[in-house]
Amino acid sequence: MAGCTIIGMGPGLGLAIARRFGKAGYAIGMISRKEETLAAASKALVAEGIACAGIAADAASETNLRRAIAELATLQGDAQILVYNAFTDHRVVPTRLSLEDMVADFRVNVGGALVAIQVVAPAMIHRGNGAILMTGGDVAVQPSAGRSSLGLSKAALRNLVASLALELEPQGVRVGTVTVFGEIKPNTAFSPDRIAEEFFAIANEPPGMPNERQFRG
Repeated sequence: MAGCTIIGMGPGLGLAIARRFGKAGYAIGMISRKEETLAAASKALVAEGIACAGIAADAASETNLRRAIAELATLQGDAQILVYNAFTDHRVVPTRLSLEDMVADFRVNVGGALVAIQVVAPAMIHRGNGAILMTGGDVAVQPSAGRSSLGLSKAALRNLVASLALELEPQGVRVGTVTVFGEIKPNTAFSPDRIAEEFFAIANEPPGMPNERQFRG
């Protein structure tokens, strides 16, 4: 069974992405900081007949993140799909944003993505297929004073996707980001289920297609 590893599992978009790929036959590997988050997600997915496993780890820790991905690979095999959905956000204007907080956010929002990519990419390259997907945000292209730290991170993540695509897509690995232009909220135009469909669609496109999907509801 092919595996889909989701880093940044939560009850909103993370769970919706897990459901979408799970219903397509993927075994879902989940990474979150909180054991209770993983337990709740596992209960929901198992109730729907979706195979899953969860490992608690902080995306800010390279050692812990590498360990968690390796443990999931032992349980489920190498990931066919990687979805990076983890983020932190110190909501403050630039003149009040401390260097420490900016670096802490960047470490999770971009550094964790880079670490995860470096773990899963070799097996994907060896197979000549797979997909690496990121959750983007409108602040990457439409800056917000009050969310300056997240904007810096999401802009960097968007750039990482572009450069990664230049490296990996010629080797058969799909790379993409879904940039969400709105607040993710159930029962709205920005419902997690609708956005999850975008992740599934871009994962199933061949390399060479546009690397960014802008979800505007």
